[in-house]
Amino acid sequence: MLKNSVRLLLAAVLVFLTAGCIKDPEFQPADMGVSVEELSFSKDGGEATVRLLSNRDWETEITVTRGTADWIALSDTAGTASGDSVAVTVTVLPNTGEDRDAVLRFTTGTVYAQVNIVQPGEFRKSYMTIAEFLQMPVNDETWYELCGTITDIASIQFGNLTITDETGSLYIYGLTATKQSGNDQSFASLGLKVGDELVLMTLRGEHNGEPQGGGREYPAYYVSHTSGGSQPVEGDGYLIGDYSKWNAAGALTSFLDDFSSVEAGNAAYVSDSWLFWSSDPNGLSQSWKTGTFDNASTGMTDKYIQIAPYNSSLDEVVAYALPPRADVTGMNPRTFKFSKALYHLDEGGDDSRLEVVVSTDFSGDFEAASWTVVEDVSFPAGAERNQWVEETVDLSAYASESSLCIALRYTGKSNTYRIDNVGYGDGEVAPYLSLSGSGTTVTSEAGSLTFQVSSNVTWTVASDNTDFTPSPSSGDGQGQITVTYTANTTGEDRTSVITVSPDGGDARDLQQVTYTIVQKREGASVGGAYTSNVGLPSDDNTSDASYIHSVSIDGEEYPALKLGTNSKAGTYTTPALAMQGDLTLGMYAMAWSGKNCELTITVNNGGTINGQSSVTVEPRSDGGVAGSEIPYVIEGDMLDYYMEFALEGVTSSTTLTFSTVSTAPRCVITGLNVNPK
Repeated sequence: MLKNSVRLLLAAVLVFLTAGCIKDPEFQPADMGVSVEELSFSKDGGEATVRLLSNRDWETEITVTRGTADWIALSDTAGTASGDSVAVTVTVLPNTGEDRDAVLRFTTGTVYAQVNIVQPGEFRKSYMTIAEFLQMPVNDETWYELCGTITDIASIQFGNLTITDETGSLYIYGLTATKQSGNDQSFASLGLKVGDELVLMTLRGEHNGEPQGGGREYPAYYVSHTSGGSQPVEGDGYLIGDYSKWNAAGALTSFLDDFSSVEAGNAAYVSDSWLFWSSDPNGLSQSWKTGTFDNASTGMTDKYIQIAPYNSSLDEVVAYALPPRADVTGMNPRTFKFSKALYHLDEGGDDSRLEVVVSTDFSGDFEAASWTVVEDVSFPAGAERNQWVEETVDLSAYASESSLCIALRYTGKSNTYRIDNVGYGDGEVAPYLSLSGSGTTVTSEAGSLTFQVSSNVTWTVASDNTDFTPSPSSGDGQGQITVTYTANTTGEDRTSVITVSPDGGDARDLQQVTYTIVQKREGASVGGAYTSNVGLPSDDNTSDASYIHSVSIDGEEYPALKLGTNSKAGTYTTPALAMQGDLTLGMYAMAWSGKNCELTITVNNGGTINGQSSVTVEPRSDGGVAGSEIPYVIEGDMLDYYMEFALEGVTSSTTLTFSTVSTAPRCVITGLNVNPK
């Protein structure tokens, strides 16, 4: 009987203790919330109440842009854990000075909640303009305070965005909530939107010759903002193009665009022939944009449009790509054609889809128009990446329509679609003409070199120096030009400009293009040419740790390949080399000052380097690259970093791979040139 009584007593105690654990906040995860995220006061000041709920003891801290927070008073600066909310009164004094703001943060030590406090003054605070900022030197020491309206958010994860004021626009490569030595990916916690007026602190940076704020090592950081944007609602969106210009063209019976006029990737494709729209108003990154790819098999750059709105804050993005209206009555054949490729596939499953849709009542508002699905052209599950597929959609059901809008509509978020060669009817494409490079440097010895012509018109070739003979003298469409040159015995460097000119009426609006050949004097090395005739990356690739950066040499800036990070080895494979046979590879390779680097160059798809399949070198580090700002400054004599190698048996498919090792991962290469031996 006693044993049963003891068992009952222990059971009762356990029930009591368990119930106590459930109710006691100390046994629950720390949690905190506030009733309002922003308090706005007039210049006369006043009071407002914030209700705080916290299951831990809490305290407050106030941060301001500059000066002290003596213009803000709190009824309570600390409190204890509670299951009920507590009221904290915020009192703000009158402001007879500049606009001011602060952040009130409630913290438990492990979690926090914050309230922005904004108060205008007798006069508006004066900030450095973007135009003034752009005149500042690139450096990693001086911080500048800027104010601008957010016009685009390229990455919510990393805080990449564009701000604009009355003097210009500036790209911010990374914004964090507080000052950090690296990107802590805290941007999303700020809740910023397109249209907000943002105050931030930033260093003056640069990338590929383009000015920017922020950076990898020292991102810009948040100071304050004034809400001006809004969460996406019905009718919001992001438009690229001018409807009035697009509409003025009327309906066409034939159209084709292969996007040959694209000059750079990840930019807006602005053309009177196109309108692009996305349901996400947060700018270009969530809409259709340009894409480029250096094609190793052809030596040319493929150009297209693409969409990849995976950073969108929306659950689903709807985006349209709309070419000119079509007069289907006069169209022959009555088909809509394009090429598509799948670049990224969400491994976790994704319902992103691509459809060909049509409308007869579109008048500038994509959401108000009635759209009919003609065909679902989405990639099926398990589709291969980077495989271009041709699509032909029958429009015979619309044979009586003299003004039909035919659009590509993307719906989803994760999968990346690439689109090229969009057209209908006979598909007449606009004329174009370009070369695979702008020029090269060769030795004094006699020889020859080859470059590619990309065109859809006839063209003629001329040389301004009789010692340099191009062949053929004319061509039609895609082609290749070989220039043969004599030995240079003049005692001085000499130059030839090869001019390729469009020919025929269809090419009357095209400009001629040129290829410049510099031939060194007898006995001189081709070293000294800091530009490259071997393709460098067009974009950073963090997965391979290869980056397209730049170096400053004698006050001039030149493109450069950076390989590796502090702890990660880098690798980069070039497009197919433009020349074949026995050649010379020249380059400048530098390690970081005082740091070792081990660099291996491997020949792929035919050929050898110094008689082997690969060579390994150790770029000099006594001098080398100094600092982390771009363009990198090179210390020491550039000739100390110059290297030459013999390439033999190079084919039309040969590529070069440059790679480092994790124990000595970082180097910079510039002036990467392949020339006749």
